Amino acid sequence: MALEFKTYEREAAALESLGTVLEIVGKDGKIAFIPKNFRDPSKRVAVLFTKKDGKSVIVSCSVQVSAELRSGRMTKEQLVGMEVLENEDGIPFISLPGGALVELSLKTIKAVDYTPTAVSWEDLIAL
Repeated sequence: MALEFKTYEREAAALESLGTVLEIVGKDGKIAFIPKNFRDPSKRVAVLFTKKDGKSVIVSCSVQVSAELRSGRMTKEQLVGMEVLENEDGIPFISLPGGALVELSLKTIKAVDYTPTAVSWEDLIAL
């Protein structure tokens, strides 16, 4: 079977975008964190969204967003720009942006041989 080259397009994900945190809550809304939850690395960070009219909902962060917030690598300003996605079960969560492709120009890469290392029987059965 021959390779069929065509223009690459990302597959549509089963996740639906609900908009960014700021778009959902609105500029007159608020977000809040529960300190006990925020300090517990075994849980995803929960964020309380409160609209201007006082209505609220709790939305969990993805595992990656939770780790970034707890480490201080993500600011509150970055968080409000994050997208809220809804999974196939209808559960919303705050997600990191999808990553772009990592492209490598082949004219800058020189191919080299790869020699696999031998695995002993003992190492194989220990897996």
